[in-house]
Amino acid sequence: MLVSRHIIFGFIFSILLFILFPSITLLFASIIFLSSVLMDIDHYLLFVFQNKDMSLKRAYNYFYCEHKKFYNSSKKENLKKVHPHFILHGVEFVLILIILTLPFPVLVFILIGVLFHLILDYIDLINHGQSLHSKTSQIHLFIKNKKRKKLN
Repeated sequence: MLVSRHIIFGFIFSILLFILFPSITLLFASIIFLSSVLMDIDHYLLFVFQNKDMSLKRAYNYFYCEHKKFYNSSKKENLKKVHPHFILHGVEFVLILIILTLPFPVLVFILIGVLFHLILDYIDLINHGQSLHSKTSQIHLFIKNKKRKKLN
């Protein structure tokens, strides 16, 4: 899903939680919002690492074009491709956050934002008839990518 949509939906979600749950303060709602949007930082970091270019604008344009290419390809074509690793977009990161919430309960608000972000990504993939495998487990994706590279 595009960052602009994460901003819109994340804002609405955070405001709703703030209104519906009195225990969620404005600070906690802000943390949920920011974590639901800023977890896409892994896209930017990947761009910087691969291209040795720190331009946020070029990174955005690059991933905007990649997003369009991905959704204009069939599910079958996309399953054959080697996919980038977005380290914050997998069950591994979620599990780490869950574990960290035990000693640091405030991290639950980051976890809520991250889960909301991933749910939006999954909905977007399903709506476009794509597989969820690229955003489920980064370890699984690593293994699949190794197999795809051997076939090519």
